[in-house]
Amino acid sequence: MRPPICEIFEDIPKDARSSGPISNWSRTFDFTPSIILKPYAIFQVQQIVERCSRYGLRISVIGSGHSPSHLVKQKDVLVSIDRLDKVLEVDENDVATIEGGITLNQLNISLQKRGYALPVLGSISEQTISGAIATATHGTGINFGTLSSYVTGVEAILADGKLHTIQDGDRHFNAFRSNLGMLGIVVRVSMKVEKSFKLKATQKLDKFDNVLDHLDELLYKGEHTRFWWAPHTDDVVTWTASRTNEPLQNTSPQPPNAMSKSTYENLLYGTTFVPSLVPIVNRMWLRRMIHEYTTVDHSFNVFNFDCLFHQDVSEWAIPKEKCADAMRALRHMITSKGYKVHASVEVRFTKRDNVWMSPCFERDVCYIGVIMFRPHDRAMPSQVRYFRDFCHLMLTRFDGRPHLAKPHHTSSGGLHRAFPMLNEFLKVKKQVDPTDMFGNVRGIFRLEKKWLKAKL
Repeated sequence: MRPPICEIFEDIPKDARSSGPISNWSRTFDFTPSIILKPYAIFQVQQIVERCSRYGLRISVIGSGHSPSHLVKQKDVLVSIDRLDKVLEVDENDVATIEGGITLNQLNISLQKRGYALPVLGSISEQTISGAIATATHGTGINFGTLSSYVTGVEAILADGKLHTIQDGDRHFNAFRSNLGMLGIVVRVSMKVEKSFKLKATQKLDKFDNVLDHLDELLYKGEHTRFWWAPHTDDVVTWTASRTNEPLQNTSPQPPNAMSKSTYENLLYGTTFVPSLVPIVNRMWLRRMIHEYTTVDHSFNVFNFDCLFHQDVSEWAIPKEKCADAMRALRHMITSKGYKVHASVEVRFTKRDNVWMSPCFERDVCYIGVIMFRPHDRAMPSQVRYFRDFCHLMLTRFDGRPHLAKPHHTSSGGLHRAFPMLNEFLKVKKQVDPTDMFGNVRGIFRLEKKWLKAKL
């Protein structure tokens, strides 16, 4: 008979183990694992994996908890490697070797001290590097890939408890570059970086149809391009950024008369009771939270944005040439079904890669992300229906692939259709983790309980 979990790990130092409820940043889910472990060193991670294997326990690895999906949710052992947080070296080929628990914020600062930077970042840097590559985190720029695409190797502890090195050219390399926490515990990452740089960013106001009619022009106006549409209006905010040698020019992205975040949250809270107020609040967001500006700053300061407060998010990647049609179809769907949708819908662009579980696999993509805020942790009444309709639209009409770290409301069959290498990924999962020790593969891919025994 298996002993209690607390006894299995009783020799782990007290400050490296705890228990209690866990929730993600947006508070869209919570759960209580049997034990939470925070190892100080790789050998301790190996000990944890060996014992879980011996006693038939399941493991999930949690990063910063920013994912709104259920990737880490299960009841046995939760592991955080945030104490493995060092940049070990940057070699003469501009390849950085990094411990898997370092956050992107920590990594940005550490790389800058060495004169380096990540080529691209998403909107936030709170994630751990292992979590960011596990979920193919992306920024924007049609000549820039996901963070996973810059990975040249990983060191991971697999179900056998041993430390394995997987490098470019190895058979399973493109499965591990975006592993969704399902193949093992990635404790070190090697990835391409570049010499540190500044970005000059310009934000402008425009109109919905004008942006879509001249999308190719906007797409190549800067190295990094994105835009936001405020639903229930014709207004769009465009943002472009390119590398520059100009001196720093710090300009606030908020207008001088900006309303406070707390005021905005309170207004959004009111819309959860009276949804008809949403169009008014969206127009207030444009007038009181957005203005045109130009700024020059260190790259990571320009890439990152204030995401304000808790929110539900769903994001899909479609072939970039379908962007304009998809945005017009989304506008029609919102109008025809009477949804009241918070600002904003965000559109970004990312270069193709060969990472198996990346939404950018073998095609340049446009990411369309829909946001519904959770002011004071209260969701909009129509949020689930809106997200389901959005996901169905992206999958069935625009050949979309969901960002798997975000809710996607997609069946197993739909995911197999969206990700051509999913079957190969599951084969690797069976080979390196034959007892399904790691992650939440059934929950994410909507697999039946007997999937481990099924022939792929």
